[in-house]
Amino acid sequence: AVVSTQSTGHENKISLKSAHGEYVSAQPDGTVDVDRIRALIWEWFIVQPQECINNIECDCSRAIRGENYELENVVYDLEAAKVHSDLREVVGFQYVHNKNGTSEQTAIFEIYQTRTETAIFTKTAGAEIETGTAFLTGFHGVEEGRIYEEISGKYEFAHGIARKKHTILEASYHCNAPPGSTVKCVALLFRYRSEVPYTQSWRHKRLACTCESSGVFSETSAHEMQLLVEQD
Repeated sequence: AVVSTQSTGHENKISLKSAHGEYVSAQPDGTVDVDRIRALIWEWFIVQPQECINNIECDCSRAIRGENYELENVVYDLEAAKVHSDLREVVGFQYVHNKNGTSEQTAIFEIYQTRTETAIFTKTAGAEIETGTAFLTGFHGVEEGRIYEEISGKYEFAHGIARKKHTILEASYHCNAPPGSTVKCVALLFRYRSEVPYTQSWRHKRLACTCESSGVFSETSAHEMQLLVEQD
């Protein structure tokens, strides 16, 4: 028999150590042994009923996992958000040679691009989130180099893993060369990268408590294509 015990709590679970320094261990047949020197999975007991754990605080020093927590809310700091929209790359070009011509010459060229857009939540402070922990949330998109005020519909994310989306961009351009000239038409793809600080509140699924984690939401996406004309 256990004459006296010392209990150690972790959220809604406790372990029991006897006066002899050994842990109580549950057995498959429903009995208990008091002979364990470490508290492993069989030495932790769930506290019931719920009223007994209403005042227990979350242990936010431990990593948040999907089996114990769910995302309750995300607050974005739009005033501290940054948008980098000067990223560009050449995705196509066309020469029109009309040095000896007497009338304007035109060439049509088409651009077809498949791009991968990415979005990721990266924790920088607060409670650790286990990589891959799934959650649903909306976010602020970008248009014309500015952050949307409205939050988009909810999307599924996995913490620390980039969410990828494939998009197709198409454009058709007329490249015109006046008489006596050579013209180079260059199709440029402009991309943006946004960085928005956030604070997440994670609610425990059984305890009446939450943990906070903060970081930066980053999104990289294709924005638009433009035509650049260079004439000799």
